[in-house]
Amino acid sequence: MTNLVSVDEVDRELKALKQITDLIKIIEQNPAHPPLDYIKIKEGISLGHYDEILSLLTQILENHNVNNENDPSVLNQAKPEVQNSSLKKGRRHSYKNRKVQEIYGYIIENIPEEKLMEYDVPTNCDSYRAHDFSRMAAMFYNLGLYQDALECCETSLRLKETNEEIYKIMGIIFLKFGMFEEAERCYITAITNFDNKNALVYNNLGIVLLNKGDYGGAWCALDKASNFQQNNEIILINKGLAEKKLGQTHRALESYQHAMKINPNNSIANYEIGVIYNERKDYMTALNYFGQAIKYGYNTSKIYFDMSLSLIKLEKYSEALASINRAEKMGYHNPDMYKRKGIICVQLKRYQEAIEHLNKAIEVSPEDPLNYYWKGFSLSHLDRLGEAHMNYQDALQKQTQHPESLFQMASYLHDVHMHYPALLTVTKAIELSKAAGESESYQIYILKADLLSYLGQHDLAVEAYEKSITLGAKFREVYYHKAVSLMKIGKDEKAIESLNQALQADSYSTVQKNYSRLTNLDKILTCKVTCYFNLGKWDEAIKSLDHARQASPGNSYLDLLRGRVLAKQEKYEEAVLSFTYALSKKPRQLSAFNEMGVCLMAVGKYKEAVLLLLKGIRVTPKEANLYYSIGEAFCKLGKYEEAFSYYEKCTRLDPKNRQAKERRKEIEGLLMVRNPIHEIGLLI
Repeated sequence: MTNLVSVDEVDRELKALKQITDLIKIIEQNPAHPPLDYIKIKEGISLGHYDEILSLLTQILENHNVNNENDPSVLNQAKPEVQNSSLKKGRRHSYKNRKVQEIYGYIIENIPEEKLMEYDVPTNCDSYRAHDFSRMAAMFYNLGLYQDALECCETSLRLKETNEEIYKIMGIIFLKFGMFEEAERCYITAITNFDNKNALVYNNLGIVLLNKGDYGGAWCALDKASNFQQNNEIILINKGLAEKKLGQTHRALESYQHAMKINPNNSIANYEIGVIYNERKDYMTALNYFGQAIKYGYNTSKIYFDMSLSLIKLEKYSEALASINRAEKMGYHNPDMYKRKGIICVQLKRYQEAIEHLNKAIEVSPEDPLNYYWKGFSLSHLDRLGEAHMNYQDALQKQTQHPESLFQMASYLHDVHMHYPALLTVTKAIELSKAAGESESYQIYILKADLLSYLGQHDLAVEAYEKSITLGAKFREVYYHKAVSLMKIGKDEKAIESLNQALQADSYSTVQKNYSRLTNLDKILTCKVTCYFNLGKWDEAIKSLDHARQASPGNSYLDLLRGRVLAKQEKYEEAVLSFTYALSKKPRQLSAFNEMGVCLMAVGKYKEAVLLLLKGIRVTPKEANLYYSIGEAFCKLGKYEEAFSYYEKCTRLDPKNRQAKERRKEIEGLLMVRNPIHEIGLLI
């Protein structure tokens, strides 16, 4: 792009040219005026040496006593008439633009031809005229009069075709008008015929190609531009945009970060980095960059819309709704806006409001199945189950009827905890796959099994896990979750077999890095202990626990489990020690307080039990079981009033606790015997 002058510079130039024009007119109006060197005057104007020309003309006036009644320093005096000007086409312009026409029209055309011949000025002055039109084009561009600038460019090209600046100006005007083919031709001509190392031309060519969708070509142009100007932040940002369009987000991030090293306050670079981190699911980092972008001036509606996604993923739903509402007030329109507002309202449990937004989303995007899924999810929470099911069916009809597409949709629904519609979708995917005779994949059965286990259908979940294993899913996670479902239906022996297979298998993460239910060794061993516990196999449970504790010495839950197993074996002293270890690792572990208190009572340490349980109440004052256990300890100590008080508190916190109610009634009877009520008066 040409180096265009600012509006203030244009004003100063106009004043100087007007003064020059007025002085030439005054000198010519005097019959005895001295000869003027028009070639020198025109060359001086072309080079912008206005002060020198003004000094020369003023000296002529002073030396030859030319009548100077009109003060040339006054801008609004001696307005020259433009005769036969090629620029005067009857259009109305601002005063400033008329002055441009008048001055250039006078300098170029209004000097009499005999004067030019008298002083050996060539009558064919095309080279001067082309240059002057080029300068006028730059001025019109700065003033925002792009059509006038374009006409000046075209006139200049007719007079002199080889003009680099003209092609640059025309290129950027065509770019502004969205005429990308014409803009590309202008920049290619400027590069081919003139300067092939002009960074700004390559930058603008890159922008043109970006808008045309030629991202590879855009990157090549912008890469050259960045080689010629390595520290130009705008070029680096545009290069990053091209790299992002090519899917090279890591390179785009490097370009944006390079731009920020040059100017840390660059709002666009901050915004684009935020977008990349949003895509990488690093939402907190994205939010920080969005905040910086707004701070440095990128206060657009789109940034607030993008921020709403980060806030949703960070579960800051009220802030997300405020952000998206702000984007809407600022005029941002996106087909997903109402859907996103509906999703936020679902998370805020404002289901009726969510349905209203999702109805609008359906009006805008009636073919988007997610609108129906989320609406159905909202209706189900309002107990409108029939309507919910209808919306789920509508969603399935809108969904692309291809197994892979349905599988991706089911995965998304699973991630957002819509397990029932996800199960409908994955079941449909399996049906279509079978109907098409396609080979079945274990991934789809793993997803189906996970959904069934979430919905409590563990017998069907076991079948789905077994199907995935036969298809090749011999992974740790599959065996583990199969074992969990087997435990839920009381098949602990088979669960142990599955857990032993899990200990020998590789992790699913080796093939599916974003699987949400990855399993470590702790989980498998802990589950195995629970199975042995359920089967009453205490020695095997202790062995598994010791193995697990070696693998994960900081896991307080393993100490808690060990205490429970020892308590079942009536090894109360050892159990107390294990519970003590559990509390040392996790002081707020509620179960450890209660179960340790029971063990202390089992060995007759009632006072110690009371002190421990009171400490537990200070940690969790609303836990009913702690009050019940303290009541038991006070009973053993013979302090029935205190025991009654704690049973009473237990029943207030947990009205369904029958055992506490019965114990309270028993203690109440004991207190009545010890403190009988004496009747007043005589019976007849």
